[in-house]
Amino acid sequence: MILPENSKKPLKSARGQVLILFLLVLVLGLAIVVSVASRTVTDIRITTTSDESNRAYFAAEAGIEEALKQLQLSGSFASPVELDFTSLNNTTATVTSSSTPVSEYAFPSVVDKDDVAQFLLSGWTGSAINIWWQEDASVEVSLVYQNGAAYEIDKSAYDSTKSPPTPGFSPSTASSKTIGTFTFNRYETFAIVSSTPLLLRVRTLYADSAIGIEKANAGDPDLPGQTQIVESTGKTVSGVTRKLQAIRTFPALSSLFDYVLFNGGSSALSK
Repeated sequence: MILPENSKKPLKSARGQVLILFLLVLVLGLAIVVSVASRTVTDIRITTTSDESNRAYFAAEAGIEEALKQLQLSGSFASPVELDFTSLNNTTATVTSSSTPVSEYAFPSVVDKDDVAQFLLSGWTGSAINIWWQEDASVEVSLVYQNGAAYEIDKSAYDSTKSPPTPGFSPSTASSKTIGTFTFNRYETFAIVSSTPLLLRVRTLYADSAIGIEKANAGDPDLPGQTQIVESTGKTVSGVTRKLQAIRTFPALSSLFDYVLFNGGSSALSK
């Protein structure tokens, strides 16, 4: 039986269809391979960046610890300092320390009843300070200053909402002010009686309270910085950086200091 001529054409065209199918399978396979390879490269990059980020963080943390250690031991830290951590693949940390003057400052935590918040005034030449607190408490303010070769204390006490005030206490002024994260509603102006003030200590009475201070006169210089800010920047060889900051308050005398009697003379104390 002889088939018509046109019945053989589909057999010839089938060769081209196989080639097309082969190319489609090849393209699909390449797409899958490229996708998997791209995902693998991305995962490797993320893992590498994460590892370097951790090394930079640990270097910055080590820089903070080194600065705090030196401040605790000697009270000072030469700034800036470059630290090289060979154990972290030559990761480095740049550490700086600063204490910036402020016009107002709030003690960083609420002061417990009968406890003391201490503020530095060494070198300050202002004439008065506003003491801020919260109305349920009263405060006792002590200024430690130098008088020639002697150290002396000037004290004042202020009531909160009591009227008349407690004997020996002065009344305070009702007002509202926010310093930092604390809102205050009582204040009083405390005069600086010496040109060489050293410390201002504020004791809370009757209740816990936040304590804040501000210079009372706009023409006075800013108050000395009340905290030391330590910043440490860790950096890897490839340039990944991480920065940490620690805020350190200056060492303070115990609350027992205000009850201690010191005899600077040669004779014994007597009642």
